Formats: sequence, structure tokens, C-alpha cells
Amino acid sequence: MNVRRFQNLCGALNWVLKFMALVAVVSIFVKISSYLNGTFEVSRDSSLGFALIGSSSGSLAKFTNSQIGLAQITAESFGLFVAAILLFIGSNVLLDIWLEKTPFSEKQTRRLTIISFGIILLALIQEPLYSIILSFASPNANFFSFKIGEMFIFGLLMLCMTGMFKYGMALQKLSDDTV
Repeated sequence: MNVRRFQNLCGALNWVLKFMALVAVVSIFVKISSYLNGTFEVSRDSSLGFALIGSSSGSLAKFTNSQIGLAQITAESFGLFVAAILLFIGSNVLLDIWLEKTPFSEKQTRRLTIISFGIILLALIQEPLYSIILSFASPNANFFSFKIGEMFIFGLLMLCMTGMFKYGMALQKLSDDTV
């Protein structure tokens, strides 16, 4: 693949990520409005998603659909908000490549580090946030859930890729000094 074609692909993906960030923000408002209108589908599953490692204590049977819905809306909206921010930051990485700026810069590695830690943070916080809100919604019932899923692994892989970009940045500096 030649460089110009790669830059054009980055430009197109930049717009795709910006659109996805916008969809995530709109989804937050749709979820909140559906909850307020009473049309939100409440899931009585004890977790928000797939887990590689995890545990939960307590039962959802003691909670009302309204309490579970509030916890789901809050945790999912938090996740969508963080995802929108990370997608926007990722689109800026691609935008700079499209504008013929080097991917091996301090600015890009800082962005990739923010994305990596954001994904890891989201993977670690979203499920306990759901549990904490659910437990606060009903003082008579306790529930706690913690899961580590594929997003955590993806965040770690992104963090490793950030290290590769830092190494590439050092190589480019060495190359520039040689020339």
C-alpha cells in the first residue's frame, strides 16, 4: 500500500470515528429519553457484558425494574460517553496522519496512551459502577459485580502498541539526526 492511499484511508476512517462518536452521544440521549418515557427494556442479567474473569454477589430479584433500569442507564451512558471521547481522540490521530503529519510524534503517543488507559479504565469501572448505583438505589438489597472482559485485554494491547509508537518515535529521531 502506498503512502497516499494509506493517508486517504486514515482520512476516511477519521470521519467514520467522528460519526461513531456522534452516534454514541445520540445513543446516550435516546437511552435516557426511553428510560424517562418508560419504554426502556430492562435486562435482569447480572452483568453488562462478556467477562473473562469476574464474580458477582447478591441477587437482582430484590430490585425493581426501575432500580435496575436506572443503574443500567447510568452505567451504559457513562460507557458511551467515555467511548465517544476515545473515538474522537482516535479520529484526531487519523486526521493528523491524513494531513501528512508523522504518526511518530509525542502528540500521537500521548493520544494513544490516553485511549489505552481510557479503555482499561472503562473496562474496570463500568461493571462496579452498575453495582454501586444498583446498591444505592435500594438500601434493603446488596449487589456487587466485577468483571474483566475483552475490553481490558484490548486496552492492554493498545498500551503495548503505544510503546511501539514511542519506539518508532525514537527511531525517527535517530534517523532525523543521522540525516
